[in-house]
Amino acid sequence: MIDYPRTYFGWSASSPADYADPEAGLVVHYNGAPTGLDDHGDCVSYWKNTRDDHVNNRGWADIGYSFGVSTEGHVFEGRGLHRYQAAQGTSSGNANYYSVS
Repeated sequence: MIDYPRTYFGWSASSPADYADPEAGLVVHYNGAPTGLDDHGDCVSYWKNTRDDHVNNRGWADIGYSFGVSTEGHVFEGRGLHRYQAAQGTSSGNANYYSVS
């Protein structure tokens, strides 16, 4: 269940051209305690800043992750289901795995 869809963050839908059907599994990217995410507002800011970095600094089409999970356990929509993501660093990894940060 997605607690906070892309629209919550003011983002439009991911491009239909980025369709993928990941079946190999899920990769979890753990950022650790040093991120200082103490509450929901911190997590929302982090998620928005991550997308901004991915789009404006790295030149990606969208945030690199399929989903994010806040410190309270809420699910944030990134690229979402059935979307090619960018978090693996390889074309096959990006097409075959979902990624959660």
